[in-house]
Amino acid sequence: MGSVADGLFTQSFKLFEESAYEALQAAAKDYLVELFEQANLFAVHAKRVTLMPADWELMRKLRKKEFRNPLGMAAFW
Repeated sequence: MGSVADGLFTQSFKLFEESAYEALQAAAKDYLVELFEQANLFAVHAKRVTLMPADWELMRKLRKKEFRNPLGMAAFW
């Protein structure tokens, strides 16, 4: 989170409460679980039990607006 904050805040605003880190971790976990669940639906629809790159690509295309990267950060895939 520190590297994200480097680009967004000045030095005086970089200190975060432990509860803020916990909240961000919980939100990130929930978001990733949601992504895996949706990608898994595509695998199940294709009668597979293994996620394939095509499942992730389809999920990305369907959730296109979320992946526009408004902050200019590097993509995570």
